[in-house]
Amino acid sequence: SVATIPTVVAGLIVPAIAAFRREGHTARIRLLDRAANEVAEAVAGGEADLGICSVPMLEPATEFDLLFSDPIVLALPPGHVLAAGQVALCWADLAGEALILPARGTGNRLLIDEAMARTGLPMQWVFEVGRTATALDLVAGGIGIAPVPRSAIPAGERRVITRPVLDPAVLRPIGLIRRIGQKDRPAVQALVAAIRVAAEQIQGEPA
Repeated sequence: SVATIPTVVAGLIVPAIAAFRREGHTARIRLLDRAANEVAEAVAGGEADLGICSVPMLEPATEFDLLFSDPIVLALPPGHVLAAGQVALCWADLAGEALILPARGTGNRLLIDEAMARTGLPMQWVFEVGRTATALDLVAGGIGIAPVPRSAIPAGERRVITRPVLDPAVLRPIGLIRRIGQKDRPAVQALVAAIRVAAEQIQGEPA
């Protein structure tokens, strides 16, 4: 059983499971796609063998092992003025735009709110959504623009254009959560190894 935040399923969990299967492992896998705090609770309570999430301060019975730092990028509809050229954007460039933000209380929202506050400029959301996939659907439809984790954008996604956002750059820590002192079965060890390899590939991608 793997508890995971939904935004890393496409970029991390899918390639890890594919590699796990190519190595000949046949163990059944239960995926618990949940909010970050629920991922930690599932691991601490023994409901999940391991967890993937973005909150390093977790349950006392768990430990967090950083896998990679996931930059927040801006998803734009093709043809948007901010998509012109290949230049990075600043958070101040987003002022006056129809912003699509994650729901309040989520880890991604906290990171984004902190970045906006550091610009010192008034920026307000126009749309608030529960999942990154929903934000990308709205962006693709030309409804607005959305700061999203880079790893949450599916490979081959052609409906949106992404640009780095700097000043300040925002990095989301993605890590492996385990129960302290846990002894893993061979299948769990093999899946963890595949997840680490997939994480290394994500970390090596250009921003």
